[in-house]
Amino acid sequence: MLFYTRSHAEKAFAQLPSLLIEKYNATLLKTQANYFHFVCVTKIFRFKDDVEFLLDDCVIQIRSASRIGYSDLGTNRKRLESIRNDLKKAV
Repeated sequence: MLFYTRSHAEKAFAQLPSLLIEKYNATLLKTQANYFHFVCVTKIFRFKDDVEFLLDDCVIQIRSASRIGYSDLGTNRKRLESIRNDLKKAV
C-alpha cells in the first residue's frame, strides 16, 4: 500500500499507466475510474504476472501475482518495490 494525501494519491495513480508501460513493458488489460489491471512479463522465462492497483481515498492498494508456479524468486516483490520508489520520486 502507498499512503498519500488525496491530491498526491490521484497524481501518483494517474502516472501508473505510463510508468508501467514504459519502464516495465506492461500491458494494460483493464481500467476503471479507480482501478488498473496490468500484465507484466518476466524477462528471462517470459512468465506472465498480474499487477493490479486500486485507488482507495488516500491509499493506492497494490496486488501482484504470478499466473504459474509457486515461487517467482522475488520478482513480484522487487517489481512492486521499484514501482513504489518510482512513484515516491514522481510526487
